[in-house]
Amino acid sequence: MNFISKYILFLFPAVLMVGCGRTLEIPSRLEIGRVDSLTWEAVDNTRAYLLANPKDPSAWANLGMVLFDGGLAIEARKCFENAKYLAPNNPRYVYLLGWAFLPDGPGSALVHLQNAYRLSTRFDPDNPAPAIRLAETLRALGNDLEAKNILGDLQKRAGKHPVASLMLAEIATSQGDDKEALSILSEIPDVIFLTKRKRLLELVLRFGENSGLDYSKKMEEVRLLPQDSDWPDPYLLENKPEWLGLRGSFRLAEALEGKGRLDEAASLLQKIWDKTGDVRSQVGLVGCYIGMGKWEEAKRTIELQAQSPHNPVLWARYYLTYGDQLVTKGKEDQARRHFITGLKKLGYNYQEGDGLEALGLRCRLLWRLESWRELVEAASLYNDKNPFHRGAKVFLCLSRMRLNQTEDDCDLNILAKITNTEVFPETEQILRLIAKTVPNRSIQGKFQP
Repeated sequence: MNFISKYILFLFPAVLMVGCGRTLEIPSRLEIGRVDSLTWEAVDNTRAYLLANPKDPSAWANLGMVLFDGGLAIEARKCFENAKYLAPNNPRYVYLLGWAFLPDGPGSALVHLQNAYRLSTRFDPDNPAPAIRLAETLRALGNDLEAKNILGDLQKRAGKHPVASLMLAEIATSQGDDKEALSILSEIPDVIFLTKRKRLLELVLRFGENSGLDYSKKMEEVRLLPQDSDWPDPYLLENKPEWLGLRGSFRLAEALEGKGRLDEAASLLQKIWDKTGDVRSQVGLVGCYIGMGKWEEAKRTIELQAQSPHNPVLWARYYLTYGDQLVTKGKEDQARRHFITGLKKLGYNYQEGDGLEALGLRCRLLWRLESWRELVEAASLYNDKNPFHRGAKVFLCLSRMRLNQTEDDCDLNILAKITNTEVFPETEQILRLIAKTVPNRSIQGKFQP
């Protein structure tokens, strides 16, 4: 067979006959330009591996995932069906099939997710994915009672999971048991993939406690927040980086970052940038470099995106963290210059377009600079925009006490009861300072952890 014949054969679907006439058809090679370059490469890699290992169910699942992430749902479902056929007792493959039907509506995915859940209780009882995804689907179909039973069983079997706990709090709220909902909510850790949902539930539950709150305005502010990313799903993270497309690569990078594996996350984000030029990878890279203390790499990455709307926040985060490191080395004068530079990059005055992260960074920089009047203003704005942020109230209380201002919301007993979706790293430290501080008394040890 000559080269041209081999190439033509490679372009057409490969067919494998299994068992009693079962046909497993490997999808054709994708045309260049149909998906982004990173996804195209990942499809090519997973397809090549599958051609060499056609009876490997994980190979079918790998190809299915990258096809689905590339927007090719029909082709992906066929791959998951084949994986399920080859390993019928593995809950992951029937789970992925249900996951691939979710865009068509919860009813389309339900039977597959129910089967995955039943299999998982026998063969993978510690994995939370089947129970959580099935509970989400049941709730979307209006069946909170069954969802609650499944989530309760999961917690008994595998322990508490933040997504499961938040759903239980939401169900308690819908059943009118606000006390139970608040109790569950107070125990949920702060995780970035639940920021919007958790804040929304807090707003609903606490609206009755504050008659002066402009509920519709606050609800609109929550609505305008970015959508939460999907929670770290173990069944979606079982893949090698070279077998992931654009969406899958971001999914894995976020999970690696959450686990503190910043080197691996940075490597994956750099690959995304090199292959696609997606600016989101640059933002993630800066965070990883700052977390690892790689200041020059962080600085160069920020400078690459001088026109990015994220640029002021990235600079502020850079100078804040670098300045804090200088303080630990006894270089407070240099640190102060970094804090001033960070504030300058961010802008001294609040702009209406500033997001919550920019406001939070402004508060933290002003605290380090002991700019109490400006901190009152910034913390007041942050508190107005996010009334359940404990850190914002603590900064506000600290600056008012420093200026000999007395306000009701400086009551430590009230502050201690506030739950929130975000806490500044300094929150507990500042609370201790407030507890030991009276007006006109200098606050010492501000930079000590």
